[in-house]
Amino acid sequence: MIGPRVFRSLSWGYHEPGGHVLWWLVRPSMHLHIVGELAFEQMDEAELAVALATQDAALGIGGSLEVSRVDYTVGTPDIVTNVKHKKPGFRGETIGDRLLKVGVPVIPADDDVLNGWKRCLSLFGHDEQAVPWLTIHPRCSVLIEAIPAGLQDVAKQPDDFKGPAPPLLAFRYGAMSRPSPRVQADVVVIPPGSPADIMQKMRLQRMGRRFGVAR
Repeated sequence: MIGPRVFRSLSWGYHEPGGHVLWWLVRPSMHLHIVGELAFEQMDEAELAVALATQDAALGIGGSLEVSRVDYTVGTPDIVTNVKHKKPGFRGETIGDRLLKVGVPVIPADDDVLNGWKRCLSLFGHDEQAVPWLTIHPRCSVLIEAIPAGLQDVAKQPDDFKGPAPPLLAFRYGAMSRPSPRVQADVVVIPPGSPADIMQKMRLQRMGRRFGVAR
């Protein structure tokens, strides 16, 4: 059975203009609904983790929204160290490391500008029944105001925005994460003493012998 899922997209920023987080609901039909947002500034990682958890509860995640948890958080790639661009030596602690310590693992976003903005643009289209692929809850006023206010960088890169605002970056990161509905598999209960139960115990025993686990 396919069910809805929720994920977050994060544009990190400490100083002005700060950062932004969007909560995306992915419906089984593949239609997207941005259900919430959080604009933040001068928050450390622990404070942001508390703010995210508070917003999760306010949005009904694990309750009225009928989604038990946030599936993942995709965010600004630079907060997660890219070892390819680092010189050999010690690796310092990153913002991503500290967010992980306070319970917010962040997946580095695909920062492809050309394909990213095109993907965002395509979300404003409609399906064959004229249903919008993307809707945004009215409570997300900062994002709603940022979308028409974005300016095309005509001089340097026509397919990019000129200094895109944090909500737009969070929007692009979320759109490029290829959101899809959750596939919910039915839980299979193996009756004790059944052939399947015996086979499972035999496999565990073999694994124990292989890895030196006491039996």
